[in-house]
Amino acid sequence: MKKSYPPWIDEYADAFYSSLQNHDTRVHMPFNGWNFYPLFGEHFVEKVHEAVVRLEEKGLKVSDVAHKLPIHASMKFKYPELVLSFKSAKTRPHVVRKVSDFFVEAVRHRATEDGLWLNNRLKEHDGVRLAREKKFAHGSREHASEVGKIITGCATLGHGLYNDFCVDLTYDVYGPYDVSELYGKGSELIIRSFPDLAPKDLWKGKKFPFRSITVYTVFKKMNARPMYVPCQLVYEKSTRNQFTHFQVEIDGEFATDLAELKVIRDKLLKYASELYVEYQSFGFERHKEFWLWQLCYQLKPLFDVAGVDWKPSKEMVEAVRGRELVPILQKYQIPRKEFYKKMGIDYLKAAYGT
Repeated sequence: MKKSYPPWIDEYADAFYSSLQNHDTRVHMPFNGWNFYPLFGEHFVEKVHEAVVRLEEKGLKVSDVAHKLPIHASMKFKYPELVLSFKSAKTRPHVVRKVSDFFVEAVRHRATEDGLWLNNRLKEHDGVRLAREKKFAHGSREHASEVGKIITGCATLGHGLYNDFCVDLTYDVYGPYDVSELYGKGSELIIRSFPDLAPKDLWKGKKFPFRSITVYTVFKKMNARPMYVPCQLVYEKSTRNQFTHFQVEIDGEFATDLAELKVIRDKLLKYASELYVEYQSFGFERHKEFWLWQLCYQLKPLFDVAGVDWKPSKEMVEAVRGRELVPILQKYQIPRKEFYKKMGIDYLKAAYGT
């Protein structure tokens, strides 16, 4: 029987469900966000919908503004939060479709033709060209260790800056890209991008050690497998053993010297640890309101290009003040049918079938 909704919904649902099966909702920091969005989902959807409508009124297509939108991982992960919000807010079908079509087109516009939701290879990336332009260096096991610690430091800092659900703004993973032409058969390039490590609009008065860090790594016969959430990239073999070439780009400057990498690593881990402790010390009410700022800041590029104030609305703030979380999802390891119902996927299908 022909389905009444587009095929990308089944692809999205399967990719999203599968990506979460090895995770535990109890470790989310500062709390399980899926149980938070129902408090303000209606106002979140309204804000995003307004931005999409304004772009349409200006005659701007996704292809016109793609370079100004939030990064690939950010657009992908905000979408499940919107889908849950559609369900909890009982959003009208035509609004669901308009917002969804925009996000899906943005994801599709950037990625290569190999897939949609499990594809983190961008059209703009040419692995061989990047390797030459960025002057990749040969890497030893010691280099692999330091590069791994820098990645850990960036990830820790990102979670402190943005919480577990908004970290995608500053943690994207691209690839794998075939670079066999330069480094031998089976060589793959993985790019880990940490583009916004100094959000002064969120953390007033903070002095950040770095603005952005990008780590380029080449592995031999790694067989890396992408997941829905880009930073959950799965490796079939030890990254240290298969590591061959690399480059670390920090605020536009290159760093490959082992001693220099250690200095960067120490500074990054120290700052990340201090900020993470500070963020965890926030009380529940402050965490909730700050989450709204983190969320809206993540979509700031979208709001800016549409001419919408990026800051959380008064309605969003008032909707969460003094309220407890809604127990929507307690664990990821539940039957697929139950997951689809709880997370709004059935609601999404129905909206397209209307």
